[in-house]
Amino acid sequence: MTGSPIPPESPDSLKQLAPGWEGLVEVAVGIGTEKRFLYRVPPHLEPRVKAGRRVLVPLGGRLVVGCAVGFFTAPPPFSPPCLREVEEVLDDRPSLDGHLLQLTREIARVSLSPWGEVIAAALPPLAGRRVRWVYRLAPGLLSPPSRLSTLERKIWDALQLSSPSPLSLERLQRRLGVKDLHPALYRLRQNGWILRQMEPVRARGTRRPKRKDPCWIGVDSARGERRKEEGEGVDLAPLLRCLRDPSFQVFLLFGGSRWQRRGCLRRLIGAVRGEEGVLLLVPEIESARSWKEDLESWMEGRVCLLHSGLSAREREEEWSKVQEGGGHLVIGTRSAVFAPHPRLGTIIIDDEHHPSFKQEEAPRYHAREVALIRCRLLGIPLVMASATPSLESFYRAERGEYHLLSLEGAGGDLATSIVVVDMAGEARRQARSGFISAELKEGIEKRLLRGERAALFVPRRGSFGHVFCKDCGFSFRCHRCDYPLVLHRAERKFLCHHCGWGAEIADRCPACRGMMVRYSSPGTQEVEEEMRRLFPEVEVRRLDRDTQMGRAGNGRRGDGVQDGGRILVGTQMILTPSILSGVSLIGVLQADALLNLPDFRAGERLFSLVMELRNEEGAFSVPPDSSSRREIILQTYNPDHYVFQALRSQDYLALYHREMSTRRELLLPPYVRLANLEVRSRSLEKAKRAACALCSLLSSQEGTFGPPEADASPLPRLRGEFRWRVMVRGAEDKLPQNLAQALERFRGLGASSGVSVRVDLDPIRLC
Repeated sequence: MTGSPIPPESPDSLKQLAPGWEGLVEVAVGIGTEKRFLYRVPPHLEPRVKAGRRVLVPLGGRLVVGCAVGFFTAPPPFSPPCLREVEEVLDDRPSLDGHLLQLTREIARVSLSPWGEVIAAALPPLAGRRVRWVYRLAPGLLSPPSRLSTLERKIWDALQLSSPSPLSLERLQRRLGVKDLHPALYRLRQNGWILRQMEPVRARGTRRPKRKDPCWIGVDSARGERRKEEGEGVDLAPLLRCLRDPSFQVFLLFGGSRWQRRGCLRRLIGAVRGEEGVLLLVPEIESARSWKEDLESWMEGRVCLLHSGLSAREREEEWSKVQEGGGHLVIGTRSAVFAPHPRLGTIIIDDEHHPSFKQEEAPRYHAREVALIRCRLLGIPLVMASATPSLESFYRAERGEYHLLSLEGAGGDLATSIVVVDMAGEARRQARSGFISAELKEGIEKRLLRGERAALFVPRRGSFGHVFCKDCGFSFRCHRCDYPLVLHRAERKFLCHHCGWGAEIADRCPACRGMMVRYSSPGTQEVEEEMRRLFPEVEVRRLDRDTQMGRAGNGRRGDGVQDGGRILVGTQMILTPSILSGVSLIGVLQADALLNLPDFRAGERLFSLVMELRNEEGAFSVPPDSSSRREIILQTYNPDHYVFQALRSQDYLALYHREMSTRRELLLPPYVRLANLEVRSRSLEKAKRAACALCSLLSSQEGTFGPPEADASPLPRLRGEFRWRVMVRGAEDKLPQNLAQALERFRGLGASSGVSVRVDLDPIRLC
């Protein structure tokens, strides 16, 4: 027996209880169901059950944490006595106020996510903590009562055996092999034969992670000389007027260096009226810490921090402080967009283009879109800043939907040169050393002679990303994911980077038993070894997930802290200001691997990545006494590609116009709205049949542009599940509704059996 689902036509407003139907509350639970459930409120809990408070409710054979979202105001199609009761109220005050309930409901609607899932994502971890009931025998009863049923007697015997220790519901279910024990437990409690009490279950991962600075942060991390005063180069008057007299408007601060933009944003934070708060969203934890260190003394300590680097307890404490209005400025990463400040004056998003603002797991919301909706609901301005705005945001600014504020220097930074190296030409001239071009090698040598540091960015970890037999063409692939295995020479293993499956290194081809096993696509381990070979007297350091997780190489983490490593090799982990301190040269190896992904946003992402490095003024910087220019060297076999041409001239507008021309022709965002439906099943035929059924349902709907396309996912098999993908283009105002209707009809078809469908509206990544 579960909680009773609310009929779709029932009212959802947060009203007072209707006469004759007192004590019925709607509860949204974060377990992946779109249904909300109706429960009775026992008389002793009625004063405490309020909209926005967390409650503990029975669902099936377990207890789950849900959120009271409203009260039933019309007679349901069933009798209240058959409803189950709310077991406990977990909050002394609402975790979510009326505004945040409205916001989470709207996000659930536009992202096609269950409301309970969005609420769970909005709350800090301990706000969704697990609790459980435990049972023990009532004191003074030495023998079982005579009126027990067979199941009740079994429960009594189990509790007597464990006495004086209590047993949880889950343990009783396992011992007795019975799932639904609630009726029997209820009767035993009503007769006073057993006692029940609530016990918290310690959430995993609630211990605060130690803050580990990267092993090579031993150099001076000074930000370097700033060539422009912070906040210069733009007229902020329109935005300042909007802050004084708030209304919903969107401002896009474009261009300039990171410190110019930070100076402008600091002026805006200071302009917000005293009692109103500012919510500042940044893409990464390190950025949040940097902002807090920069502003805490200026803000006299009225700064709150919300991000996943805090322990669960700390996040709950910060959440409560924000809710009480104790922080004028709230700084946080993606999930902080739901921060419960009671009087927000504005929301600011720094580096609004960054892909980390999109949550890839359910519920799949984008913090930028949540901020837009929240500012519209509150009637306050939204400020977004970026040197390379997302094409969607710049398109809206170009159309006049956003106010565009351009900083000086938007066209490029002449203090940093971007060099594009033709690797095909180097191969013809036999000028390169392995996979390092002559120009990059020479640049590293010059930096080392001047006492400076260099960094090499490699898109993949491991030694080689492709292992194959030269005789028969056999490719070593994961048996669970059907994806190429990566050679990790230090561990002497082939590893799958998707599911973690590993196999011993093979010297012979398992297909033809030949000895011609070859490797291509070098990763961080191989680049590290190549640097050691080319520069044997220089300390080379590597940072990737393997070194961070204590795999090969972690024994060297403590070495060279004083000089921090002269050559740094790593994945995207190295592309942070603290790590790049004192670095005057960055080499980007295999830039084509980033550009050639089967994703229409690949070029935009590569451009933003490189320009973000160029804009790390004070982080990616030369020592103060150096006369050299900062330099980024990109190695490519396609130097004439328009993305590399735009990077060479550091011209965002050139990239923007070329990309927009292509997207207009191919009907891609921002000209249409896109949805990615991923169908998963243990059976390949079921996945394919379900994907085709979804295509058929969607193709007949008004507002769908072009026939939906069904094909195998770029990762066609993951952890034993086959995956097919359905791409749908549609009008902005109709696509969510069309998808909801198609999915509802799809669930009634036989093709939906044995498959799951993952819906991603406005996907950021397609592979």
